[in-house]
Amino acid sequence: MTTPDLTSFANLRDLGGHVGAQGRSLRRGRVYRSANLAAGSAEIIAQLATLGVATIVDLRANKERETHPTPWAEMGCKDYWFQDHTSNAANLVISMQDCLSQPAVVRERMVTLYRELPFTQREGYRALFSRLAEHRTPLLFHCSAGKDRTGIGAALLLSALDVPLESILRDYQETNNFDLRSKFKGHEIHTLAPAESLAAMSGAHPEYLEAAFAAIVAHSGSIAGYLQTVLSLSAAEIDRVRAHLLE
Repeated sequence: MTTPDLTSFANLRDLGGHVGAQGRSLRRGRVYRSANLAAGSAEIIAQLATLGVATIVDLRANKERETHPTPWAEMGCKDYWFQDHTSNAANLVISMQDCLSQPAVVRERMVTLYRELPFTQREGYRALFSRLAEHRTPLLFHCSAGKDRTGIGAALLLSALDVPLESILRDYQETNNFDLRSKFKGHEIHTLAPAESLAAMSGAHPEYLEAAFAAIVAHSGSIAGYLQTVLSLSAAEIDRVRAHLLE
């Protein structure tokens, strides 16, 4: 289990404990999800190091990583994966700046974003699953806020392990215990956007994740179909992920 300090610092939590296929539980200490880890003090980095993370999958774009580099080496991590790309679609400060005064439009944009993320982030999700299939754990995956790109990644993984949808949605909404609006403090968006727009951007609303799942089903027929056709994962790889993570 993560400490309260780490949880409040970076929306960081262990996915262990969820009940999946054949009533088996996801092992603790194998997979963590989080937000950006760059702002950690030496004390926090020391705490992060105690997790023994062997692999980090960073779902952010180039500018995000350059501005807030992940302290992977300081954490003792040996395998740091990222994709060289410049998409700003998931950078909400940029992608929402033209509609901040219209909360309903912001919410619509978020739904659209979630419909697109399973496909625009496929390389990152493929890296997540392939490394788990190779037992490169403990593994931590993250984006900037640990909500959107990371939220879908967690939902895909839990779905592959046959965790019920209601549990997946509860895990997703745990991000609401972390004040993501504080991420916007000091930025002009915090003064320009009404509270409703900030809530639409920073909240983990079930309709967002449901939109992602609906898009996956419309495209691939099922989560299993998506894993096979979009992420190019074999049945053997999924079986190895299950065998490694479930007890």
